[in-house]
Amino acid sequence: MTSAGRDRGLYSRAFVRPSKFRSRNSNRDGHDEETLESTPVDRFVTFRSSMRLRPNAMSGTHRILAPVWIFSFFLSAVFGCSRFWLEDPPNIVLITMDTTRADHCSVHGYERDTTPNLRRLAEQGTRFDSAYSPTSTTASSHATIFTGLYPLTHRVLKNGIRLSDDFATLAERLQGEGYQTAAVVGSFAMAGKFGFAQGFSSYDDRFLRDQSTFEVTQWQGHPVEEGFDRRADSTSRHAIEWLREKWDGQRPFFLFVHFFDPHFPYDPPERFETQLDLQPSEFEDAKQARLHEKIAKYDAEIAFTDFEIGKILDVLREKDLEEHTIVIVTGDHGEGLMDHGYLMHAVHIYEEQVRVPFLIRWPGTIAAGRVIDAPLEMVDLAPTLLGLIDRLPHDAEFPGRNLARVLTDENSIALDPNHPVFLYRQHFLEGMNKWLPVKGEKFGIRKGPWKCILSPDEGPPELFNLDEDPAEKFNLAQENPIELAELTQQILDWKSRYDAGGELEDRSKEDILRLKALGYSRRRIFTLVLSESVLLGLVGGLIGCLVPYLIFSRSVSAGLRIPYFPVITVSLATAVIGVGTGTLVGLLSGLAPAWRVARLPVATALRSV
Repeated sequence: MTSAGRDRGLYSRAFVRPSKFRSRNSNRDGHDEETLESTPVDRFVTFRSSMRLRPNAMSGTHRILAPVWIFSFFLSAVFGCSRFWLEDPPNIVLITMDTTRADHCSVHGYERDTTPNLRRLAEQGTRFDSAYSPTSTTASSHATIFTGLYPLTHRVLKNGIRLSDDFATLAERLQGEGYQTAAVVGSFAMAGKFGFAQGFSSYDDRFLRDQSTFEVTQWQGHPVEEGFDRRADSTSRHAIEWLREKWDGQRPFFLFVHFFDPHFPYDPPERFETQLDLQPSEFEDAKQARLHEKIAKYDAEIAFTDFEIGKILDVLREKDLEEHTIVIVTGDHGEGLMDHGYLMHAVHIYEEQVRVPFLIRWPGTIAAGRVIDAPLEMVDLAPTLLGLIDRLPHDAEFPGRNLARVLTDENSIALDPNHPVFLYRQHFLEGMNKWLPVKGEKFGIRKGPWKCILSPDEGPPELFNLDEDPAEKFNLAQENPIELAELTQQILDWKSRYDAGGELEDRSKEDILRLKALGYSRRRIFTLVLSESVLLGLVGGLIGCLVPYLIFSRSVSAGLRIPYFPVITVSLATAVIGVGTGTLVGLLSGLAPAWRVARLPVATALRSV
């Protein structure tokens, strides 16, 4: 068994759904809804019935006390399993902001007041100033948030890939604990068809075409039959509607809300541009002026999203749920904004694309106004949330940390400022992504002040000192070989432990469609390989034609008189025979390899052409 196979087995106990205790029903939205078929008490009764007590092996006293022991054990199990209900578990609201850089949120110190509602939330809770997304892609980051696993393990390595049912999600775990679960998402990237609806009784992913900011009919190889996204006001309205009308009020709820708006094309309502006083600055360079305008609109999109988040927080207060609800607000990834030559995201793992806001509030339990500078990974979110409600499985082997004690006890051990943060950039086929050349994967680590990025297919390793160079402009790899070697080894060890394996090139329908759009179908690949063999045979035949000509030329130069007609006839015959024979040999010899290569996955086959 490979190391990847062994490592995957490491997670089978903690993350694979315990299907024998669950059944699937289809809800009215067409998504799967899971219900619990047996309770911990049922399993205890089954366990109890399997205990064969042998009276002959017991003394009289034991015979008298045995029923008492069993009854006491039964009560302990019942009340132990019911402790969760007796403690009146908190509600949970998890909000993600798409494409939101931490350094463009005023709650994290940005000069424009983009997030007044998040600032108030932070004053009532705890703020992490060094929170990192594992990657700069929406689906990958959310799969990590839901499962507590790195992208290399859950294998949602890029958008358009479905999260496997084999992994237990946060919603499934909470549903199994009696939570009423619901989700409202803001874009097709988070559609339930990609596996994100697992564990949600209600999953709102319907988008109207006339309200979308994106006009597409296909995305990542998947047809988009209706709209692609919805605005933040629509997202908040649907979330508030669920809180007011669909929550039964009897069970604790888990509500997940995904806001898409900070994402390109940066089209905020005009009032938020005016509110931030986004006046065009004077630039000598027209290109810089256009960039400034885009950044201003991006900031206004964040302000718009913050305003709508404030509406959800207001409803919690109106319904007297604020004190009894855990609220988490974070981002799935950042945005380039040309800091490293790229406007959007997905191609880099520099700070601007992976450092995100992270706020958590639970009044009376989590300290108010606290700021933690130590790094936080998104793999920490699931175990921490489960730890806060005391439902973290004892056998769970999450790669992240349970920070519940750190959040609830200010006197607990401080977080390690040198805790490593691991990063991943999705695999790209060689080519241009917008205006930037891309090829292969990228891996990164941030540990203490040092950050290392490895991109073997794109260029040399990069090493930055974030304390002295937070903008990551000066590569110190050559000047610091020891630090580079240590961080590189940690990346390799991390990859070896958590990579579940598999070909990365053939994970998305988009790759196949892009190749086919360029003419690279399996038939085309077969033709390319075969024609190469035929061409070689043809060249061989043409070289053979030169032999009679060379003989004739040498004979004439030697003074011999040779009739032209026989020489021409022989030359032509030789040419026909040589070309025909060479072509036939090339054809026959090329059939087998052409067929073999054509049967490979399209992206893999191209490397053989």
